[in-house]
Amino acid sequence: MFQTVAVDVRHCPSWCVSGETDGEHVHVSADVAAGAPDQPLIARLISKEGDVSARVLVNDRVATVEQVDSFVGGLRRLIDQARPAEPGLGFVAALWANADATFSEVSAICGVEESRIRAQSRGGQVLTIFEYDQLALCLARITAAHTPAA
Repeated sequence: MFQTVAVDVRHCPSWCVSGETDGEHVHVSADVAAGAPDQPLIARLISKEGDVSARVLVNDRVATVEQVDSFVGGLRRLIDQARPAEPGLGFVAALWANADATFSEVSAICGVEESRIRAQSRGGQVLTIFEYDQLALCLARITAAHTPAA
């Protein structure tokens, strides 16, 4: 899950844009920026000559690659809880057909409010990405439980 960016102390890593060609120097990546110009979020990789792994500098705060990876995973989960899923049920409808379950049963088993599932099934865009994924995983488990072993 975690990826360490190895630094070859004899040469610059592929992400280094410092422009230094001679001698030891701090390796620095290009900036990754997001947000409003007056208060952007800016991140870059940094590594001193001889370091085993790079660090991430985010708005003047230093973190390890592992810390940032964990933080980004948490942010993704938060975003998925806030962002609406695509309208309708899409492939979840096929899982549902194989599960042979009612709205009430699916709601109770999957932990998603029945009225929200009904609205989504009518083409609405009311479930969040998190809820949609939760519904899909739950229906996949129900379908697997009802599928006879070969």
